[in-house]
Amino acid sequence: MEKNVKKFVDPDEPSVQKSVNDLGIAAYLMMHGYKVVGRRNRTVYFEIKESETKEFEALSFEYLSSPYHQFDSCLMSLKKVGEYDPNHR
Repeated sequence: MEKNVKKFVDPDEPSVQKSVNDLGIAAYLMMHGYKVVGRRNRTVYFEIKESETKEFEALSFEYLSSPYHQFDSCLMSLKKVGEYDPNHR
C-alpha cells in the first residue's frame, strides 16, 4: 500500500480500537493514513476497521526496520548526550 493512501473500506464494516505505547510507531501509523482518536499518558489510540487489523500490526513491526526508527533512535540518543562546547575550554 502506498503511504497516505487508504484502500476502499466498507463504511458499514465494524471499527475496533487499537493502541500503541510508542510515539514513533504512532507517528509512523499516522503517516500511513491511520486516524488517531485519543491519547492518554504514553498510549495513543487509533480507530481502524476490523479488516485492517493485520495490516496495522504489520506496520507496527515494519517501523522497527524503517529509516524512521533509526532517525527516532538517533534523536533519543542526542537527548541523552551531556552538554559539550568544543570552542569552550
